[in-house]
Amino acid sequence: MSADDGIYILEMKDRVRVVHAQNIENLWWSTLAGRQITNFVPTRIIEYYGSEESLTIEEAHIKASEIYNEIMDDDFCPIVEYGIQHFKINKTWNKIVEEAKELAPKEIKKLQKDNENNFCDYDIEALQRIIAM
Repeated sequence: MSADDGIYILEMKDRVRVVHAQNIENLWWSTLAGRQITNFVPTRIIEYYGSEESLTIEEAHIKASEIYNEIMDDDFCPIVEYGIQHFKINKTWNKIVEEAKELAPKEIKKLQKDNENNFCDYDIEALQRIIAM
């Protein structure tokens, strides 16, 4: 069984955020294309990092280490499959939010079209929260 998790530092032009997450490859998932693409998708960045605090790079490394150590001290499941990873984006947080707000309505429209049996309701709600930011 795979944990498919890691601790991911996202460094942008103006801030840094850290998240412990699974399925980080979703940062490149394009709802519109229906597949992975080569660039980060702004709406996925907000979904993964939007509730995380802004840090300095030094604080981010400390926080990532603290998260890692906390997980590794857990007797039940001490696994961080992909360890600590670092992503860098040459954009500000506000630019990513702006792009996500532009993209979210298009993704909602696509998901609503494909939403058999309300399968995409959670994703639609997440995108609506981005628009409301």
